[in-house]
Amino acid sequence: MGDLPPLSATDRARLSAQVDDFLKGPYDDDDATDLLDAIIATGVPGAARPAARIERSEPIPEPDWAADHVPAPMPIQPDNSSALFGGSGSVHLPHINPANRAAEPEPAETPQWQWKSPEPPPLNVPEDVADIAPVIDDPVPAPTIQPPSAAPAPTQRPDVPKASGKLTRYWTKARQWWSALSRRGKIVVCMVAALTLVIGQQISHSQSGQHDSPSVDGPAPTVVTQTAEATGPTERELQPGCPPGSAAGCLPVTASSCSGGSSDPSLAFGTDPSQAWICARAHGIDLEQITILFPRPVVVTDVFVIPGYAFVEDNGLDRWLEHRIATAINWRIGGQQFWQDIPSNAKQGATKKIPAVATQIITATVMKSAPPPGSGGEGPFGGGLGAPDKTKVNDSIAISRIKVLGYPAGGS
Repeated sequence: MGDLPPLSATDRARLSAQVDDFLKGPYDDDDATDLLDAIIATGVPGAARPAARIERSEPIPEPDWAADHVPAPMPIQPDNSSALFGGSGSVHLPHINPANRAAEPEPAETPQWQWKSPEPPPLNVPEDVADIAPVIDDPVPAPTIQPPSAAPAPTQRPDVPKASGKLTRYWTKARQWWSALSRRGKIVVCMVAALTLVIGQQISHSQSGQHDSPSVDGPAPTVVTQTAEATGPTERELQPGCPPGSAAGCLPVTASSCSGGSSDPSLAFGTDPSQAWICARAHGIDLEQITILFPRPVVVTDVFVIPGYAFVEDNGLDRWLEHRIATAINWRIGGQQFWQDIPSNAKQGATKKIPAVATQIITATVMKSAPPPGSGGEGPFGGGLGAPDKTKVNDSIAISRIKVLGYPAGGS
């Protein structure tokens, strides 16, 4: 290489600034290359700048229709009056005159990308279209409405005599009133008239006491003397039982408020006089309750009770003295309550009349009880020498017999 020309002060300052920028790095490959090229161009006057690297990609294929629409190249003008400048010279945008646009011919054929509506089919109009008229059926005549003043007067039936003037005025007013009523009002008037007629007929029948029965020819009726007296249903003893279709294990007679050591309450409805319903008193109080079911509805007329244990053994032991006597029972029958007071010495039983109450279940509650008179056991030996123990008498009540009298509901 020959001797390099000396650098001017401006080139030295520019070179120093470029070196400082390069040392500030880091840079990527392209920026570092461009900066080194600038340093060489400044430090070595007249050195050729390397050509710019242009990376080309694969050409993009153009669609077929693009060949018909290649834009014309823009002319490069020699002067520098354009606002767009290239590497050499300037580029002018083509000036389009609106007047010349109208004069340009239309393209010979429609481009493939432009849609065009199809031509409509030709319309064939017959030559005698003016002679064709629509077919009209026989027209329906419009109803003629007469004014109220022109309405025809009602005609008089030939078989009805002509009414007086006063009656005619009433008849005319009634027709006008009826015509002025709405459809609903007419229906209401007809219903009221029919109801009035029916009520009038019922009243006339009840007052006369006669029926519209046709007369029958025959002999005169004879007077029959009623010899047999009419009798009501026959009272009987009603036996408890579970209703049909009851669940398994149903008990027709049950007792509550009875503690351990009590007997079956159904013994009060048996026929063995040696058996009785014995209910152990809880905490020394009453309110023992027995519930009685019937297989079907019945009408109750009487209830009969033998309080206490009314039975004497063969050896002379009187069971009457072993338990308390029920002296007041509240019967609940058919939603009604009936109170029965029973003497404490009623060994033969007591009856309570019931005013024919229909029911299928009866509940009896012992409201009061008392020890039997002369129960004994007052000595120091308690129940010794065959006498009942006084301390055991108040532990329970006894009822020997319960009878419910009446008849099945709806029958005899």
